[in-house]
Amino acid sequence: MKARRRQLCRSAAPLLFALLCASPLHAAPTVVLAAGERPPYLGPDLPQGGYAAELATAAFQREGYRVRLEFYTWARARLQAEQGKADGLLTSEATAAGLADPAFVYTRRFPGGTTGLLKKKSLALSYPAEQLRRPALLFKSLAPYRIGAVRDGVSLPAFEAASFLHKEIVAEDLNNLDMLDQDRVQLALVDKFSAADLMVGQRPRLIGQLEFMTPPLAHSDFYLAFSKRVGNHQQLRDAFNAGLAELSRDGTL
Repeated sequence: MKARRRQLCRSAAPLLFALLCASPLHAAPTVVLAAGERPPYLGPDLPQGGYAAELATAAFQREGYRVRLEFYTWARARLQAEQGKADGLLTSEATAAGLADPAFVYTRRFPGGTTGLLKKKSLALSYPAEQLRRPALLFKSLAPYRIGAVRDGVSLPAFEAASFLHKEIVAEDLNNLDMLDQDRVQLALVDKFSAADLMVGQRPRLIGQLEFMTPPLAHSDFYLAFSKRVGNHQQLRDAFNAGLAELSRDGTL
């Protein structure tokens, strides 16, 4: 009987070791990222959360981290990150737009979106390409129009500084599409592909009625922003940057 007990203990040892190694004590650390919806780049209903979420997850996985996404409105997502209730914000265009917040540290950039103005086709309005070099004057020429924009969504320094504009601030891009349709605004500051995705998926009746003004106002990059209230914010930033560099080197990005 004693010999049998010793044999059972010896045979059980490898299994116990494997279970201990798979236990939560040895689980990969989790990074919590707050995010808003920006189809086709980011959203809870997109495969893997969208391109930006998939990239962030892959970059962190290269460095031994797991990622948990929490979706809110953009304003709420930013607040969650700023207060340290989430580790960071996915994604931020603040650095690219010259609007970096000192409450955050920012990662290296990765390919982002295309920012511009959406309008009804029936509105006879355009601007020459050379005005893009003087955005303050461009927005000055748009003073007679009401412009929709998402709170803490895509933006530009010249737009933020243009206090003379009639701005309608909303929670999400879908509100902008509806306000354009209802003539409550004449223009909306949006990401080109986000607007197109929303029209295809949720407002197909607007296809052919709305158009993106050309040339676009800006091509922007995405960043992750980590709150300085999170104790390991520098470590998380460096881990993402290292993972992003690996994805770039091996051609994944």
